[in-house]
Amino acid sequence: MSRNQKMDIIRSVESAGLNISDALMKFDLHRSTYYRWKRKLCSQGIKDLKDNKPYRKRTWNQLLHWQVDKILEYATFNPEYSSREISLYITDNEGFSVCESTVYRRLKERGLIPEAIGKVRPDDVYFGRREQMLKKQKQFLKGKELTVESLKQELKLPPKLKVNLSHFC
Repeated sequence: MSRNQKMDIIRSVESAGLNISDALMKFDLHRSTYYRWKRKLCSQGIKDLKDNKPYRKRTWNQLLHWQVDKILEYATFNPEYSSREISLYITDNEGFSVCESTVYRRLKERGLIPEAIGKVRPDDVYFGRREQMLKKQKQFLKGKELTVESLKQELKLPPKLKVNLSHFC
């Protein structure tokens, strides 16, 4: 309802010869709503009668900006640490608690976790599919010079990230 409509209702209720309850029933308006509008009109004027848009408050378990910055800072300076190790360090030393999956999601959002070329699951080893995955990796790398820089470009890794090549060779 616009502020002009609210103002018209307040004027109509006051100018009606009926008591306030009967006038409010005529407009199908709750008594507390009428008095709230009237109080706003008296305190701030007609501009305070506008509808307030709802705003979203922060949820109780949402990380603050400085906490996300701490996670990213620690992960950037220690790229060899897993998300579990980062969450343990932060929980022990930084004064707030963060779970491993949250650290992983934040790092993945910022591109600090590389995409896997091929995942090897435990049942792949059991059913003999490990060789198939290794074959796919070799086909992927076939004809490409195997250097740290070429892998960073292929995997779209940040330039300062350290890469362990032992599992590719």
